[in-house]
Amino acid sequence: VHGDGSSMSGHEHEIRDLAAKMLRTFKEADKDGDGLLNFEEFSNSLSLGQQSQLLCRLLFRGFDANGNHFVDAVEYCRCLFILTLGSPDQRAQFAFDMYRGKDAGIEEKHVRVVVDAMCDVLKGMGVDISDHSAITSHLFSRLRGDSTSQSISFDSYEQAVQNSKSITVDLQTLISGGPMEHTTVARGSTIRPFR
Repeated sequence: VHGDGSSMSGHEHEIRDLAAKMLRTFKEADKDGDGLLNFEEFSNSLSLGQQSQLLCRLLFRGFDANGNHFVDAVEYCRCLFILTLGSPDQRAQFAFDMYRGKDAGIEEKHVRVVVDAMCDVLKGMGVDISDHSAITSHLFSRLRGDSTSQSISFDSYEQAVQNSKSITVDLQTLISGGPMEHTTVARGSTIRPFR
């Protein structure tokens, strides 16, 4: 029931239940009870495993909106809402911030960190990608588009995200030597980019 006496819709109940679950998860992760998650508490709450520490660091950077090296309950819930219920623009802004940290734009070094993180996750699943450099260069080039700048602005990034299907297909081709839409990669496989 709202303050004005009207009833909540089913969608509002779902959002309220989701918020309560997020807060419970935050409180469970906050082992020292100080109301803040340090990196270790945050990482443990995600349960991504050792192979994903780089990905956890990227996510932690994205969640830590004020840059104080801790994630509070508001930051935690805000980011989870963006990732689960946010608009495409909100999710694009979150990803852009996660890539670049506090820098002005995305540089190739930022893309390399994200590629390395994703390759670590794949390695944990038994898939080894041998050449991160080729993937990084190609992805940065596609994100940059026609620009010759060494840094990608949010507008350029957002435009690339809108064209993400073509970037995804290009990356699949680069990684596997052919589109992966109908390809199953066996555990323990090695994927080598074509040259």
